[in-house]
Amino acid sequence: FLNFNPTLLLFSIFMFGGVLELCEKTKYEKLNVILKSPKNFCKTTILSVYSDSKLQELFDKISVSNTTIFCVIFDSGRTIFLSEKMVQNLLIKFAPNKMLKEIFKNIK
Repeated sequence: FLNFNPTLLLFSIFMFGGVLELCEKTKYEKLNVILKSPKNFCKTTILSVYSDSKLQELFDKISVSNTTIFCVIFDSGRTIFLSEKMVQNLLIKFAPNKMLKEIFKNIK
């Protein structure tokens, strides 16, 4: 009635590995993607920038036809994601020559 089932064994190993990975510092972050074109599909570009970049540099990379998501990398290794709308809101609050590490100085 009972036979050896390698599929069940592999499934158990992967589940156990997933639980161990969740114990480390993993986090789910929701991205706010804004569709620009009236078409059904929009090309998304993800750009990685360092925290010593200025807000104006990010704004210059925003394209009319594409949706751009910025991945900001800090010296501590922490990353945050900024959508185009977030960059525009930051430009309203801060000067264009302000560095990202000055804006997000409490991010450790």
